[in-house]
Parts: sequence; structure tokens; C-alpha cells
Amino acid sequence: MVVVYRGKHCPICTKYLNQLETIKSAFFDTGVDIIAISGDSKQQLEEHLEKLTISFPIAYGLTIEQMQTLGLYISDPRSEKETDHPFAEPGVFVINAEGEIQIIDISNAPFVRPELEALANGLSFIRENDYPIRGTHE
Repeated sequence: MVVVYRGKHCPICTKYLNQLETIKSAFFDTGVDIIAISGDSKQQLEEHLEKLTISFPIAYGLTIEQMQTLGLYISDPRSEKETDHPFAEPGVFVINAEGEIQIIDISNAPFVRPELEALANGLSFIRENDYPIRGTHE
């Protein structure tokens, strides 16, 4: 599972990542690994780690081109106090064992993200019941 977060400037992201840490065992028990990523710089990530209590991998440096490839919404900072670069709004991507995207959740605002316990339960159901990828009608 890849969790795209806005960056260190976002207190909602900090809270969400810390909540993910408290429920990560439910994902791991289902065989789902976790990584988080943002467009922040290495320095911004290092500063953010002071507010995070996580043990899953976290990455930095997501480029605008990568954000666009993922279909993420991209925002410009409202001021220099917010951050110094365009950043991705939240997104969650769950890749199944075959390398296919099983679940996508993309938001255009920081206030909307998947509820983590419901997501963990849903992924458990998917794995236990060989539930197909949905939304594939052409």
C-alpha cells in the first residue's frame, strides 16, 4: 500500500500517518506492506520525522511528473509558510500480488482520506474471498 501525503506542512497528514502506525499490524496480518511518500525534500522529511512515531518506510521527492502519472491532484502552496513547492493531495494505492492496482483512493483536499480500520477490514475481505478489482467496466 502506497500512501501519498501532502507533506510536513500538513498537520492532518501527520495525524493520519501516526494513526496508520497504530493499525499497521492489521495490514501486515493481511500481507499488505506500507510505504508513505510525499513531494517534500529530504530536509523537510527529516524535520517531519520529529513529529512522526512510525516504523514503516517513508520516502520523499515525489516529482510533479510522478504525481501526474498517478493521477493525483496537485496544489500550489498558499504561502511560503505552507511549503516551498507544489504538492500532491492525499492518495492511497493498494497493489495486489499480481502487481495490479486493487484499490485507488484519490482526494483533492486534505480532509478526505480512507478510514484506516475500514480499509484494513476491506483488504482482509478481498484477500480471504478472492474479491475482484472493481470499476473495470469499459
